[in-house]
Amino acid sequence: MSKQHSSKSTATLDYQQNFKKILLIIALLVSGGFITMFSETVLTPALPTIMEETNVSTNVAQWLTTGFILVSAIMIPLTAFFINRFSTRRLFMGAMSLFAFGCLLCAISPNFTVILIGRFFQAAGAGIMMPLCQTVVLILVPLNKRGTAMGVIGLVMALAPAIGPTLAGWVIDVMGWHIMFYIITALAALDVILAAFVLENVIETSRPQLDIASVILSSVGLASFLYGCTAAGDIGLLHVMPWLFIVVGVVASAIFVKRQFNLKEPFLDLRILRYRQFTIATIIAMITNAALISGAVMLPIFMQNIQGFSAMQAGLAMLPGAICMAIMNIVSGRIFDKYGPRGLALIGLSMLTISAGAFVFMHPGTPFALICVIYTMRMVGVSMAMMPITTWGLNTLSNKRMAHGTAINNTLRQVAGSIGTTFFVAIMTSFASLRSNEDYITANLYGIHISFGVITLFCMISLVMSFIFVRTPKPDAVLKLKKATQA
Repeated sequence: MSKQHSSKSTATLDYQQNFKKILLIIALLVSGGFITMFSETVLTPALPTIMEETNVSTNVAQWLTTGFILVSAIMIPLTAFFINRFSTRRLFMGAMSLFAFGCLLCAISPNFTVILIGRFFQAAGAGIMMPLCQTVVLILVPLNKRGTAMGVIGLVMALAPAIGPTLAGWVIDVMGWHIMFYIITALAALDVILAAFVLENVIETSRPQLDIASVILSSVGLASFLYGCTAAGDIGLLHVMPWLFIVVGVVASAIFVKRQFNLKEPFLDLRILRYRQFTIATIIAMITNAALISGAVMLPIFMQNIQGFSAMQAGLAMLPGAICMAIMNIVSGRIFDKYGPRGLALIGLSMLTISAGAFVFMHPGTPFALICVIYTMRMVGVSMAMMPITTWGLNTLSNKRMAHGTAINNTLRQVAGSIGTTFFVAIMTSFASLRSNEDYITANLYGIHISFGVITLFCMISLVMSFIFVRTPKPDAVLKLKKATQA
């Protein structure tokens, strides 16, 4: 049996008859996604030690995180091409091999340059993994089980970055940061070995033409825009340099978008944005992600700069929320499969809006426990809205367009998170400067209140959009959708 034929037959496996085989494939993909997502934040507790050992400044050391985000963001649009060009097994093994090689470079690195190059290799593999995982799961799992399956992916997205700094911090304190990367290398290598025996070719492949101009425009556009947003958050919106990168990113992205609509075989099929359900789901997910990430940035600022808590205490306040979010992703997925997206979206976005509004009234004496409760409510709301709405949007796409859908969704959520963080932090600092004649705590508290007020407004917009547009499909519509996705 040829590989091409194997690819076709695996993609149409009967879910009931081949449940164990499909479960094993998904487990392998999810484990790879967990390892790569875990690595995104794993270096945070090691940065002071690395700076001391390699004799670099804070601004230089931050590239270990910033560079990872930029490279992974560049790789996400490329994933749609890779998924359609290479078999599932080859792509997974290639991505995890890149990631493992990057981890090994970090483990044996004699200087900062080698560590940075290693992080770039890690990011290249990580950028492929999440869209690949989502695409395979959505193709293998029937419509009435997709919510639960995507909930598992949501668990990985929530839990891995959350426990990364804590778990890595313990390993680094006991054995050193080099050992941390040896451990991750071994786990990634194990996944590659298992994939050779377990993973089957799920997605029917073709030989799409790679449009080099689109690759360049996509890479330049995303990298310039995201770096400009990051720089604006670091040095402020009044400097010219961030805006220069942002403008270059916007222009390159605009040319990229126009080119995709003119190509017979687009590098990234943006035509699927004409599907209203997919587009609305993506917009709501973008707003939710922007609110989520910006809130996670500003809350530690409030707790440390206004209340005087330590960085560890601020992290502990956020940990219960991350754990509850991970657990609720599974619960929300099961509810989605049984009752559809509407109730989850309305309750989840209401919780997100209320919790964001509650932060507007925080003050220096706000109890630690109350902050934990409000933040946990916020994270539970996100878990009830983000993945169910994303799944609802992707469900409208055929299997042939699923790779492009997951790539577009992941890319736009990444961009929204970057824009949101820059925008809301800029609001915080700008309004704080308006009260520069007052004491530090009063001025900065004012800026934080205004920023959370604007976040609340955006959350309300997403809630209204969900109320108007998000509907639970009727049985006959589900049957019609099932036939369409298999076409």
